[in-house]
Amino acid sequence: ALWSLNGGRRCVVTTPSPITSLATTRAGSAVVCGSLDGQLTVRRAVDLAAVHTIDLSTHGAPLSLAFGPDDRHLFAATAGGRVVVCSDPRSRLLQLDAALSNAVGLDTGLFAF
Repeated sequence: ALWSLNGGRRCVVTTPSPITSLATTRAGSAVVCGSLDGQLTVRRAVDLAAVHTIDLSTHGAPLSLAFGPDDRHLFAATAGGRVVVCSDPRSRLLQLDAALSNAVGLDTGLFAF
């Protein structure tokens, strides 16, 4: 359930598997829930609507979640003893674009040569 500051319930989400971990972005715009079945679910903070799911079931249930300082990476420590690093595909494209622009000396936008 999502509660407001004055104590009123805003919304309730039922999950198919018990939640084992939780993290929010620094801006508070998204909540990531890890569940016992090994799924990470990214939800909008305002209404808890699921916007993306990441399957980590081959690594075990995510026991701890943390975002990097710029919210570009999500670190998940799993029951299988691994730390999995997830990143936003758009962020990776922007990083690649910046690297290519610096390497070629161009500053013309995403993959524009």
